[in-house]
Amino acid sequence: MKNIQPTAAVGILVWCILVTRVYAAPPAFNVHLGVANEDFSEGDSDTYTQLTGSVRYSKGLSRNSVTNLNADIYTRSYSDIAANDRNGILLEAFYNYVPTLGFTKPMYSIGVRQEFEDYDNDASDLSRSSLILADTLRVDDQFTLSLGLEFIVKSSDAIDTETTGLFANMDFHLSNRVIIYANLKLQDEEITSTASMAGAMTRAAREEVAGAHLPGEPGYVGPVTGSTNGADDNSRNTILALGVNYFIDSNQAIDISFETIEYDADMTSTRDIISFDYFYKF
Repeated sequence: MKNIQPTAAVGILVWCILVTRVYAAPPAFNVHLGVANEDFSEGDSDTYTQLTGSVRYSKGLSRNSVTNLNADIYTRSYSDIAANDRNGILLEAFYNYVPTLGFTKPMYSIGVRQEFEDYDNDASDLSRSSLILADTLRVDDQFTLSLGLEFIVKSSDAIDTETTGLFANMDFHLSNRVIIYANLKLQDEEITSTASMAGAMTRAAREEVAGAHLPGEPGYVGPVTGSTNGADDNSRNTILALGVNYFIDSNQAIDISFETIEYDADMTSTRDIISFDYFYKF
């Protein structure tokens, strides 16, 4: 897979850690099947299906800390726009620390995430590296709040971007089986076009650090900007997701969500996504 930048070393290191650690304790294997419809403000619409295989591994380092190592391999297929079809791999590692014991005590997290995407349209192949800082607070039996910062670097043949963002994830537990959630992200994206393109496309990612509602997903085609070869541009992105997660049993869950994304670059454009996801844990 091309477009592997020096930042890929972070993801490769995480993968090596995962491979060596996985023998220390049994990992959890998951399968995720998703079906979604995307509607763009420009009038385009398409439906895709995604199949993801995942391995999750957690290890307690002390009574106050735990590490989480995750790896996803996925394939996504669009019904109409075949150029958006892609295969990818996501690697991530998080260190979580709880300074004192107690039900409502905060949990501090730092994580790194590395993704590679291989598109049917070769010019779109990309590498994405992320650094995430978060604070999660279990307010009471029903409400959990996570606040954090995220820094993302993406690189492809056509576009290089650096994104700094704030996020807030809120979970409300209606019961042991049902969680209603809301995720808000505010991003400032700096875009550099590295190829001569009359309409260079930006990308924004849907990624939740707290959650496990949906695994980290690859980027989506974003707004058309006026950038030309070597030019810079900026986009302010607002991402809001609302959904419900239902646990069928200890091994199965379904998720129904609505997500709206607004890109404010040379022109303002939006994308709305309605998705249905099924998860199975082996």
